[in-house]
Amino acid sequence: MKTKPFLSIITINYNNKDGLKKTIESEVGQNWDDYEHIIIDGGSTDGSVEVIKEALENDVYASHVSYWCSEKDGGIYPAMNKGIRHASGEFVYMLNSGDALYPNMLSLLSPYLQQHKDAVVYGAVDCSVGGSFVRTACFSAECLDRATIPHQAAFVPISYHERFGLYDESYKICGDRHFFCRLKKQNISFVHVPLIVCDYDESGISTTSERLTDRENIRISHLYFSQRNRIFFVLKKLAKLMLPGFVVLLLRRIVKVKRIQRGGVLLHSIKLKICLDSLQNREDVRFAA
Repeated sequence: MKTKPFLSIITINYNNKDGLKKTIESEVGQNWDDYEHIIIDGGSTDGSVEVIKEALENDVYASHVSYWCSEKDGGIYPAMNKGIRHASGEFVYMLNSGDALYPNMLSLLSPYLQQHKDAVVYGAVDCSVGGSFVRTACFSAECLDRATIPHQAAFVPISYHERFGLYDESYKICGDRHFFCRLKKQNISFVHVPLIVCDYDESGISTTSERLTDRENIRISHLYFSQRNRIFFVLKKLAKLMLPGFVVLLLRRIVKVKRIQRGGVLLHSIKLKICLDSLQNREDVRFAA
């Protein structure tokens, strides 16, 4: 491995040995090798360390692992920050345990990263629970006032961490959205690429702790957005609690249509993906509309 790889992939893990194995295997299968892998394990007791040691028996994979540790940490963002401190690539990418890159994805992304070295480059993710596909998610950076771009599909120049700091460790779930809002406030460019980067395991804390997520999102709204935005967020949550489910679903569809008209949300079309895949005659390419 070169002293200075182009990309630093950081994986944090805690007691998720099966997910960690899935993540590592998705890297081993890539056909692009200008990257380092950094694994931050939070002192797992479920056999995760054994998974790492077994993977390191593969000399090709081991040549990419620049650092790994297994020790107690303060949670998601302290672990991610620890990984960033050990990173030496031009771009940093967070691929946590349970998430899996699609085949050949790094080689497909490389031209975009080379072309936009001064921007946050991001795509879409397929969301799954228990191995079952749920939906494809990709929000535009223009929608940071109400959602976040998936960090599992975001590639951040390491220079921006050096200039604007690491993740705010006072957040337990929404530190990535806070960081992206911080960059947006500094007029940093965000570039969307039409690729579904990885399969994202939705069983993590950010998708199972809704109350904490809401509190942190309201805090971010106070920091970066208008009073109108904060009122809208609170009303949306009240509507979810008080209105029948089918009404909430209808309202969501109306809002999505409005955002599409403004170019705010980049939604995935299954039919388009199949069409593009067949046109390219490659099963390994993942496209997002």
